Amino acid sequence: MWRPIAFFSRKLTSPQSRYSTFDRELLAIYSAIQHFRFFLEGRPFSVLTDHKPLTYALTSKTARSPRQERQLSYIAEFTTDIRYISGPDNVVPDVLSRAPCTEQPMVASASPIPPIDLAQMAAEQLRDPKVAELRKQPGALILKEVNLGGYNLLCDVSTSRPRPIVPPLWTKTIFEAIHNLSHPGHKSTTRAISARYVWPGLKSPQFTSSLWRELHDVLGCSPKHTTAYHPQCNGMVERFHRSLKAALKARLLGPGWMDELPTVLLGIRSTWKEDLDTAPALLTYGTNLRIPGDFFPSTSAERISPGSIFVRDLQENFRKLSQFSPVHHGTAKTYLRRDLMLAEQVYVRHNANRGPLVRPYDGPFKVLCRSNKHFDILRHNKPTRVSIDRLKPAYSADPKFPPTTVQPPAQAPRVDDNAGGGTISDTQSSTRSGRNIKRPIRYRTILSARSF
Repeated sequence: MWRPIAFFSRKLTSPQSRYSTFDRELLAIYSAIQHFRFFLEGRPFSVLTDHKPLTYALTSKTARSPRQERQLSYIAEFTTDIRYISGPDNVVPDVLSRAPCTEQPMVASASPIPPIDLAQMAAEQLRDPKVAELRKQPGALILKEVNLGGYNLLCDVSTSRPRPIVPPLWTKTIFEAIHNLSHPGHKSTTRAISARYVWPGLKSPQFTSSLWRELHDVLGCSPKHTTAYHPQCNGMVERFHRSLKAALKARLLGPGWMDELPTVLLGIRSTWKEDLDTAPALLTYGTNLRIPGDFFPSTSAERISPGSIFVRDLQENFRKLSQFSPVHHGTAKTYLRRDLMLAEQVYVRHNANRGPLVRPYDGPFKVLCRSNKHFDILRHNKPTRVSIDRLKPAYSADPKFPPTTVQPPAQAPRVDDNAGGGTISDTQSSTRSGRNIKRPIRYRTILSARSF
């Protein structure tokens, strides 16, 4: 008398669901032995399957795929006794995989969707003071009385579908009528309501979580909403994040970026901004912040440029504007520092993918040789050739390498062929027409054949 001890089942993956019947049945045996291998190791057992070709899988000479060979080899480590059982006798696995669904009685909704009486809504529109105020200042709405047979309903006709103006007493009824259909999220509910109805403050703060509002109150800031599918509205915040990350990467030496954040924010707040013509701290507090480089406190606050000077400068800048020729718009320009060719040490830009706070440049590295297109540097104790567009000069108060100066080769005395081997002065020779010839330095150290 056999008695079940445990059951195992799992869902096939998308590629496994496209296996043949033989492969799926073989996978079932392979997965079951893997799952119960702690109970099966060192014990004789038999495998019962309702797929008869599997009983010959370990003895036939048929060529198998690598996956089948791997699975059969694993099964043979535990048992080679695979027996056939007919489908009508294999009822236990079939019951587990084909369990019928028990039908649950349907329970009617305890809160039916309330009907919307447009006639009562039209009467409430005439009594509500907010709707009367909206009639005087419609804003972007186009209001029009729509006759619905016996009563006029105030609607917004700025869209393709007229949207009734909902008084405050009817907002909950409209919300339940649309939201209780399928209980979607707040964005879907707001979109569905705004497509059919409109009322003052439809997107009011009740759609903002209480946690977010309390966080704004604690931090002393106010939320600003942007239009959908228009990321340019958030450019101010993104640009500040870019400056903040650049400052953190310049100061960060370890993973603790929070320790450097107060110092970085102090520098950002005390830095002069070109668009503001002042520092943010001076604009906010009326005086500059004292930074570590200040020895004496400021005695008088700097004055901000008055509006008249700003308007005058703006008009002058507009007079200087001119249309730029689009001929060279597609020409890529490489920025090179002027003193790059004189630098003894350089930084190399890190072009690989890096984390948000990883330094953008590696180095400094010593320059071994330079040309107009590339530099040879000493990197990891071996010469490396790097393009000049990835380099920038390194300046350090305590350089890793002592500065070196490239000296020109020493100038050896020239030997005059006509003077019997004696040396002559470094005079310039001339051509037949009388033009002077000044040879390069590398050709002035040539010895004549007479000196050998």
